[in-house]
Amino acid sequence: MSREGEGPTRIINSVAPIRICDNGGWTDTWFAEHGKIFNIGVYPYVEVQIEVYPRQAMKDRVILHAENFGQRYAVFPKNERHEWIHHPLLEAAIDYMGVPPELAVQISIFSEAPAGCSTGTSAAVSVALIGALDQLTPTHMTPLEVAYAAHRIETDMLGQQSGIQDQLCSAFGGINYIEMFDYPYAAVSPIFVSNSVWWELERRLSLIFLG
Repeated sequence: MSREGEGPTRIINSVAPIRICDNGGWTDTWFAEHGKIFNIGVYPYVEVQIEVYPRQAMKDRVILHAENFGQRYAVFPKNERHEWIHHPLLEAAIDYMGVPPELAVQISIFSEAPAGCSTGTSAAVSVALIGALDQLTPTHMTPLEVAYAAHRIETDMLGQQSGIQDQLCSAFGGINYIEMFDYPYAAVSPIFVSNSVWWELERRLSLIFLG
């Protein structure tokens, strides 16, 4: 927590949609090598908020509040003394992006969509978190760069299997046609529709999660 009386100097808010309609799923993987995918980014969004403080205002430089799990704890770079044991995906993303040395942050993350409901929630969490942390520096990443970074965190840093479509969907939002020409590199073609079509999709589409 920050020292008494010292409020944040800045608050950063970031959201990322979850994914439905993964037509062409599994063609975005390393074993497919190339493929074509159609998907839609939808609400409820993953929400990230970063409270930014001067370094001296907090004992620990990075505090993570995983609201869905009721956990708040300090996050450190992975080394001989510290392992990513609570939420490795979140902790790896923070380590990948870094926090400028002159700053301290408190990061809050919330998702209405539960983990494991097959809507790319973990990718949405990574994208929203990377997008928020990216605002701490003067230069900013493109949606494509954010998606690739989220994918590298899952595959390279955590050694997990992951296609690329979920990260691209969350980074670009909306309706997209994706052509993966050389895993994990892909071209994204947004499909623009009128507001009336969006509202009709809103009325007709339902997602049922049985746990």
